[in-house]
Amino acid sequence: MRYGVIDLGSNTIRTVVYETEGKSFKKLISERSFTGILNYIENGRLRPDGIEAIREAVSRMAELCRLLGCAEIHAFATASLRGVQNAGAVCEALSDTGISVRVLTGEEEAACDFAGLMASGLAPDGLGFDLGGGSCQIIRYAGREPTGSVSLPVGSLAMYNRFVRGIIPTQKEQKEIRAFVREQLNSSDIKSEPDFDTVYAIGGTARAAGKLHRALTGQNRPIEGYPLTCEQMDELCELMTALDMHGLRLMERVAPERITTIVPGILVIRTICRILGAKQIQVVKNGVREGYLCRYLLK
Repeated sequence: MRYGVIDLGSNTIRTVVYETEGKSFKKLISERSFTGILNYIENGRLRPDGIEAIREAVSRMAELCRLLGCAEIHAFATASLRGVQNAGAVCEALSDTGISVRVLTGEEEAACDFAGLMASGLAPDGLGFDLGGGSCQIIRYAGREPTGSVSLPVGSLAMYNRFVRGIIPTQKEQKEIRAFVREQLNSSDIKSEPDFDTVYAIGGTARAAGKLHRALTGQNRPIEGYPLTCEQMDELCELMTALDMHGLRLMERVAPERITTIVPGILVIRTICRILGAKQIQVVKNGVREGYLCRYLLK
């Protein structure tokens, strides 16, 4: 059976078409639109031009799914609409596309992230996180069962919008981002024991950080499974700050859609690792979309 899954993220709207057989699946095609939903929010409400931008993207992606013969098309939103006061009106405005949008709670998003982690064939015990544009879900699990999760408002785009005035955050702005992430994580109920040397990383920021490090070091290894130590993440932030325009040109070549969010995102990842005692991250192949497919469509 062929499914189309549309993910309305805070920074990116992404569509993946999957071919499934039983509980197994493979990706046929992936398409994305860098809509930047958070940039359209004013006073807790999504502006009309933002609603129209979402409607156009979803309409285009739904048509792509139909052309590819999808038997079902499903759409969900995460922090992009979760905290928006007029989320109901936004979903209603999308009804003429023929697509119904499910707004996931933080707990549901974390559950989908966990399902995506498990579909990646990882160790039975571990710690993973999904850093998106608007939020970050952290999940602990043991024996392939979740033992705790938390959803924090520390997404890469959210941190950029809240703290950064230019393109690359200054040293003062970097300090403010780290302090905010520490405050949010320390006030959560996610356990700090046991520690894991490696944390599994889901999301575009982690992938972009891996691509950036790969470009700087001349490596040619796949991004799936790519490791980044805490020291390497520190070096990336320092290098991007020091290189100024040269750093911007590099990011424009490697991850043009994340020029403004990659440094805030790496700062979030690095701070989470420091607090939770991890020494490195490993970029994971599957994420929230695959988790949604496994949890709600293939069960």
